[in-house]
Amino acid sequence: YPTDGDSEHIGEKKKKKVATATGSWTVSETLQSPIETDMVRCLQEKEENLIDKSPLELVRMFYSDEVNHYLVTETKRYANQRNNHNFDVNESEMSQFAGIHLLSGYHVLPRQRLYWSADEDVCTPIVSNAMSRNKFESIKQYLHLADNEAIQKGDKAGKVRPFYDKINHNLKHLSI
Repeated sequence: YPTDGDSEHIGEKKKKKVATATGSWTVSETLQSPIETDMVRCLQEKEENLIDKSPLELVRMFYSDEVNHYLVTETKRYANQRNNHNFDVNESEMSQFAGIHLLSGYHVLPRQRLYWSADEDVCTPIVSNAMSRNKFESIKQYLHLADNEAIQKGDKAGKVRPFYDKINHNLKHLSI
């Protein structure tokens, strides 16, 4: 980390020679700016608060109830816009839907429908007990991250920006 005397050399590479039993080699390191140093200190302080959290608590810090409610609202709105007025999803089902997607990130099967299969080699009871395959597929069909009528013309990220902004807001509060 730079000291006050190093501030004029921020961003420059500093080389130091390291001697080992088998010879010596040169290590280059880039000095960090004071802003980066403050962020590292802040994250180290936050780490103490985060270390006792369970994985579920950590996920809930950025995938909050507000984010979940937003997804439910936009998904229902999109189903209505697609003339499916019978579609319904609640916060609990949306959380289960998100959980199934998280699980499928590390318990990978060749096809999505296999998570509901009764075959011994692919049986995933945690998924089939949480939600029916048809409910999962209907939520997936209508899942929406933004209100189509509120998207700014010419905004290439308009379909994901509101969701991204909510998650980003939560992550900023988590780390800074």
